[in-house]
Amino acid sequence: MAAPGRRRQSGRYVSAYGTAPRAPRSVTPRRLTPPPPGRTLSLRMTLLVVVLGAGVYAGTLPLYLFFKVSRPALALGAATEAIAAVGADVAQRAG
Repeated sequence: MAAPGRRRQSGRYVSAYGTAPRAPRSVTPRRLTPPPPGRTLSLRMTLLVVVLGAGVYAGTLPLYLFFKVSRPALALGAATEAIAAVGADVAQRAG
């Protein structure tokens, strides 16, 4: 049997060198009552706010691009159409 001051593990003595003695556990008092209902958001409201925020964030970029890029894109399409019509006229005259 092992000596009273020593620990034994798998047939070999384990050194306690470098280990600090265990401090007695202190119990810190906590409030065991739940917080008042008006002070915090419920989980349902928190999830709703997160989902709505994500939806607004995801919907902002397409709307921004639609309103910012649609006019230049339409102008570019009109110019390309005009250039294609001129090219078709030139090709018809040459051929």
